[in-house]
Amino acid sequence: MLQAWLDSRADVLQRLPSVALAPPPADPVAAEPDLNAKTIDTRSCMEWVWGRLFKNEIDKTTQAWLLKFLRKFEISKRFHRAYNARFLAVDKALYRDLALYVRGAEIMLRAYQVTHQLPYLNVSQKILDTLCSKEHELSPEEGARFAHLIRCEHTVILKLLGKE
Repeated sequence: MLQAWLDSRADVLQRLPSVALAPPPADPVAAEPDLNAKTIDTRSCMEWVWGRLFKNEIDKTTQAWLLKFLRKFEISKRFHRAYNARFLAVDKALYRDLALYVRGAEIMLRAYQVTHQLPYLNVSQKILDTLCSKEHELSPEEGARFAHLIRCEHTVILKLLGKE
């Protein structure tokens, strides 16, 4: 089973840019999102969370946003462009922005690396599965970041299994 998974990821990697790009730093102007805001812009919120994770600054607010994104993806398998105060999609048709999925996978994988909590690894794998089915739609930059994510995922899984 592990070998089949490794082979499927290797097949996807062959179709992606040969140079893998590490995740870019967070947008420096990303402000802390308001948990009670009427509308939450997903990209801005993800950038703020990524910035916190990148600096290993995981406080209660960061954890709350991580859990919101984790649960949202576990349930819907989608990231929408914006959410309302109850964290429901503002427009259910706006979920095809693959940049959100790439950043979401980066966030979940980093959250696992920092916390060692398996739900984050699990969701990162589910996001990567989604991206595997959409790899032909990724921009060159997104494809290179996706290639980096697959390589990181491979390393993490083998380390977790004691095979590296």
